[in-house]
Amino acid sequence: MVKERDKQRVASEEIYREVQEADEGKTRRAWDRYLDASLGLRDYWYPAFFSQELQDGATRSETICGERIYFKRVKGKVYGIEDRCPHRGVAFSARPECYTTNTTTCWLHGFTFDVRDGKLTTVLTETDSALEGKLHVKTYPTYERYATVFVWIGDGEPVPPEHDMLPTFMRENLIVKPLVRVKIRCNWRMAAENGFDPGHLYGHRNWAWAKRYAAMPLGTQPLDKSDSIVIDTPGKPKGLLVQNRGSTWVNTIKDGDEVAEVYNPALDPTNPPPFEQKLYPDTFGCFLPCGLDVAGFPRPGLYHWEWYVPIDENHHMYTILQGGEGATAEQREEFLREHEEYLSEAIFRPDGMQPEGFNNFDPFGRQEINQSYMREDWWHRERMYKPDYAIIQWRTLVAKHARGIQKWGNWQPKMPDEKWDVVFYTRGNTNSNLPK
Repeated sequence: MVKERDKQRVASEEIYREVQEADEGKTRRAWDRYLDASLGLRDYWYPAFFSQELQDGATRSETICGERIYFKRVKGKVYGIEDRCPHRGVAFSARPECYTTNTTTCWLHGFTFDVRDGKLTTVLTETDSALEGKLHVKTYPTYERYATVFVWIGDGEPVPPEHDMLPTFMRENLIVKPLVRVKIRCNWRMAAENGFDPGHLYGHRNWAWAKRYAAMPLGTQPLDKSDSIVIDTPGKPKGLLVQNRGSTWVNTIKDGDEVAEVYNPALDPTNPPPFEQKLYPDTFGCFLPCGLDVAGFPRPGLYHWEWYVPIDENHHMYTILQGGEGATAEQREEFLREHEEYLSEAIFRPDGMQPEGFNNFDPFGRQEINQSYMREDWWHRERMYKPDYAIIQWRTLVAKHARGIQKWGNWQPKMPDEKWDVVFYTRGNTNSNLPK
């Protein structure tokens, strides 16, 4: 028993030493590529939107890692092209025009492109234009799985999609329910770190559905280095698995003679849950380029997936899906019923609705932290503690294994939307007062 306590003490001291070195800036150079990745990672598959958001023959535009992409579904398959006409650079999506199944037409001068290969087929304002068949617009490979459309942001031939999918998202016989996509004013890196940050569970401790699903500890801290497991197998999604072994459930604040006890209300012994309490899942992981994989949340048998898709330096698209076992009709029916009755609202509710879902707290926290990191250089001013060991491991992993770092290149952020000042007037009739 003494030897085991000694081992735990040594392991804890090793973690504290690494956190302290990072806190003092001694190991920050290992994160240089991560600190440069404000626009995201390049040469990866990203979730662009939910399948239900694009019907056959319809179009839509999304901005991912600063690149504006125009999508069209043709006979069930989704195609993506650059949302800029190569003639004068205007966005196709500003006023969509589609006259045939496979094409889209620029509304300004009539340049018409085949969305399948990006080639110019017709110029409506010039008969037999010499540019036809020669001019083209960039195309984006797409992949569709479990009601989600993914797009490749990168150069050359894309890697097989399974290299970038969250591990449990590749399981067979799942039934998947897209939950929400919401634009958040926060850089994707703070969002990703928030997703697995062991200490931020404190903000979730009052979750309204804790008694039904999972009680939250005040926070967790690593017992030894094995609590943060780096996954870097060749040909597989690379990421970090975080284990919650050192959970803090109750703590006290002492203020002179006054003592306040802080704990999760769901664990109140005077008001026990109606069934055996299910605790927060033991293990979950964050994977490149920007996704969180949580098996068994909010209860065993369910799957929770999040992506923090970069839009620009100060915004990401928060994308959440829930899944369950769906090998049989009974399993599918049970999952859909639970999702309709409880699960959807327990995870995320529309802004302003009370009580909030579990993940409603996170956008609030991210937007607050974004101010300090993106505008006040908190990358070099932050003070770290032991629960941040997982964040240190994640930053090091991304810096070491990211295929590429996204840059603006010939893309630039769009100007803020401006309202036109329209002057309304009535032209008077100069003869209106003349005698008849």
